[in-house]
Amino acid sequence: MSMVKTEAYVVKAQGEDLVKEEIELPELKATELELDMICCGLCHTDIHMRDNDWGVANYPLVPGHEGIGIVRAIGSAVKTHKVGDKVSVAWIRDSCLDCDSCACGRENICQKGYQGTYLASNAGIFGKEACNTFGCFSKIMHVSARFCVKIPEGIPDEIAAPLACGGGTVFEPIMTHCQPGTKLGIAGIGGLGTAAIKLAKLRGVVPIAISSSPGKKQAALAAGCSDFLVINDDADVEKWAGKIDVILDTTPVNTQPVAKYMGLLKFDGVYCRVGVPPASDQKFSFDFLPLIFTQKTICGSIVTGTYRLDKMYKLVADNLDFILADNPDMQQVEKVPFDQVSFFPLFEYSNILARSMML
Repeated sequence: MSMVKTEAYVVKAQGEDLVKEEIELPELKATELELDMICCGLCHTDIHMRDNDWGVANYPLVPGHEGIGIVRAIGSAVKTHKVGDKVSVAWIRDSCLDCDSCACGRENICQKGYQGTYLASNAGIFGKEACNTFGCFSKIMHVSARFCVKIPEGIPDEIAAPLACGGGTVFEPIMTHCQPGTKLGIAGIGGLGTAAIKLAKLRGVVPIAISSSPGKKQAALAAGCSDFLVINDDADVEKWAGKIDVILDTTPVNTQPVAKYMGLLKFDGVYCRVGVPPASDQKFSFDFLPLIFTQKTICGSIVTGTYRLDKMYKLVADNLDFILADNPDMQQVEKVPFDQVSFFPLFEYSNILARSMML
């Protein structure tokens, strides 16, 4: 099979708008699938990468990592998929497949570093191959079959796409740190936070919304939160001090002192960060003494691997009515035809069920 030419949306240089042009995909490998892309959600990470906020982007860049595609061809060694399968393409396109993490489907913590879907040399161990022009804002993709997770029947594309990244990003720490009955504080009630509320409830976890915006209370409670904490309200913070088991911080900015969140945790509690601030604002501090004497944990979490992504999609398919409940904006997803894409300038912070999508 020869190299394939296709249309894609390209960021030519840092901060520039998308430009549609023809790109060339390498020859399909024996372990890869060739996909006709149906749609792709717009994740805030794509904005960070356009602007090189994290200092890891290579240009030209074809972004997109919330893709849904239909298999149109399979490599000679692929036994897991067939032509016509609907699959997701997320943040990871390959990994070493040899380490203990990869062996159990947690390729997001591959000990040699996974290969990002559109990362290249500036991303270090996460961009060992020059894949910067191979993101999901493309009509055709070549991706390792291992990382093309099948979409269960019945999940609408506008749900499946943002779950590929946003859903997996919060499902990973929920699976790692929570059990049924865990009181989970979810900081930041935007796209990731909304997904976390829904997925936590499905796992029997008790979600508590944490936000600096009191106006989000009604939506958070409707989505499934048991309570709402205003982080800038001293009385609220005092009320919840020492009562939360785990805090999942989804905010993409570094605005609140970590100490404020740590004070909300029970002894042996966990503060887990998934929102990534710009590279220029990465530092935080916390004293060793309270950390040690309360035996609390500060950690991070990055997307999810194929095992948990598959598990999440099956959980969503089995509980689709709950996922869609109290989310009237789900039917108002902004669907942008491929030939008319110009939505980067319009994007701020979208709800996971009110997402901009390229079709």
